[in-house]
Amino acid sequence: MKSLHKIFDILEYVVLRDGGKITPSEAAEFTGLNLATCTRIMGELVARGYLDKVSRREGYIPGPMCAALAMRRNSYTRLARAAKEPLRELSEFVGMPVNLSVVSGKRRIMIACCCGDPGWKPWDRFGFSLDAGGMATNPLLLAFGNERSVESGELRKKGYVNFYDEAAKLWIQGYAVRIPGYPVAAFGYGVPAGVDPEQALTLAAEAARKMEETLASHYQAY
Repeated sequence: MKSLHKIFDILEYVVLRDGGKITPSEAAEFTGLNLATCTRIMGELVARGYLDKVSRREGYIPGPMCAALAMRRNSYTRLARAAKEPLRELSEFVGMPVNLSVVSGKRRIMIACCCGDPGWKPWDRFGFSLDAGGMATNPLLLAFGNERSVESGELRKKGYVNFYDEAAKLWIQGYAVRIPGYPVAAFGYGVPAGVDPEQALTLAAEAARKMEETLASHYQAY
């Protein structure tokens, strides 16, 4: 089982480099595996189409199977596709990254993200701690994941968070996305000085509405 985990660690490590090449020695250092084992695993991933080998010296990049898996329809890919345009518009307005996440076990998994800043670099991982200290998405996901909690009742009723973080100097906002037959999702973002937080929240409400409407009425298209 430990070896299986390492295979996924290697695959995620390569994919998260956004097209950058990863050598077996870099993957070995990251995973703690010896170089020979790492090279063998990466070779098997090439054989299955999950990695492409550029060269022995330059290393490996994601293979076509990474794109093929994401192409197929399921509740998570439909959520991500429905979010693309509404979250892009919101991100361009606030000039900050907007991410859409769901719960998987004890982690929050980001399934879509975008940013209106062309120089922005994505996060270096897919999974994040699902604790109450999270900024926007965590409280929403936790609230809808524990519907017996009286304390979460008001948040479930509102369906959004909106507060000012003095340390970050940002308004922290987020919205839940709830569609029957789909896992509860939530998106979050920060609103910097100079951007109207009320207008941002209005756009976020519209983004959530568009996603819910798209998935409810065009199920086969997504």
